[in-house]
Amino acid sequence: MIFHGPANNDFKQWKLYATRLLRVRRNCLLIFGLFFSALAHAEPQERYGADMFGAYKFYLRPEYFVWKEYMDSAAPALLTETGARIRVGLFTSSAQWMRAGSPLNWNFDLSGYMGVVDYNGQLFDGTPFQTSTNYKGITANLGTGTRLWDNSKFSSTLVVGALLDFWTRELVANAGYVEEYVVATLRGGIKIVPTIKMRPAIEFGVRYPMYTQESVAKFNIVLTPTPLMGFYGKLDLTNIVRFKQRTVSAALTYDLIRFDASPKVYSNVYPQPLFQPISTMRLVGLQIGF
Repeated sequence: MIFHGPANNDFKQWKLYATRLLRVRRNCLLIFGLFFSALAHAEPQERYGADMFGAYKFYLRPEYFVWKEYMDSAAPALLTETGARIRVGLFTSSAQWMRAGSPLNWNFDLSGYMGVVDYNGQLFDGTPFQTSTNYKGITANLGTGTRLWDNSKFSSTLVVGALLDFWTRELVANAGYVEEYVVATLRGGIKIVPTIKMRPAIEFGVRYPMYTQESVAKFNIVLTPTPLMGFYGKLDLTNIVRFKQRTVSAALTYDLIRFDASPKVYSNVYPQPLFQPISTMRLVGLQIGF
């Protein structure tokens, strides 16, 4: 939720915004370049056409969601949102499209999610305010990587990726108040796969929102929260059981997304400048794939 504050006409904020846009374009080109490089080195499987359905996985992921906003990182939260969301997605990877043992790999994940969470915060004047918040969103996740080493105990892969996330956030008790977010994120980390029967894979790393745009139609404003480094992790248990030639998998996921306060902007329907406070989002999910 946006808040108002004293005026700030610092031209450096706009310069920073323009610089960030250029950086997004450069880094996204780098990520997609790595992806298509991986495809160029791919060797199609000889029996590729025999199992087209098997080249894709569908998954269901209930998520526990926590969103907090702060005026200052050392101060108590201005508001807290907590609750469950549900995510449904489609996943494919180089495991079905490239020969085994290829040093490069890639994956693509497209998902949608929704949920109603509890809102515990305050109004502009500091009055305590409680309601519910509707969330709806879509995430596209493109990743690639290269193997670092393999031995008899485990294999490890350096992974990088780009995410594009779009979501809406609507306060139930405040008709017409809807925030729309567009976030472009780069991520990088390590994936480790032990060579044991259940094959649990561990992936962890950092994520950085290179571009963030928040639109609030009610105030006719667009905000650009300043990016901060976040983290992610995933514990993946593959090949748990076989069901009609499909593999059922389970995974625990964790994401921490962080933003610093946005530059203040003026609205033509509100007398004081508005801004998005320091914000953090935490997601803990249990993913079932088939």
